[in-house]
Amino acid sequence: MTPAMRNGVALLGASLISFGLFWVMYQLVLGGAARRAEVTALPTIDFVRVQRQEEIGRASCRERV
Repeated sequence: MTPAMRNGVALLGASLISFGLFWVMYQLVLGGAARRAEVTALPTIDFVRVQRQEEIGRASCRERV
């Protein structure tokens, strides 16, 4: 096998592997988009900051002990 043929076979093999990897990644991304469309809205929790109704100090904690 001549060096030119060897380079041609290597280039063809590398091209096929690159195209194959590109196709696999494309199929993975395409499958994720279809799955995302099926997902319904999930319930969310809203956190609200409220003001304290009573003040707790250190003196009141010592009185209990």
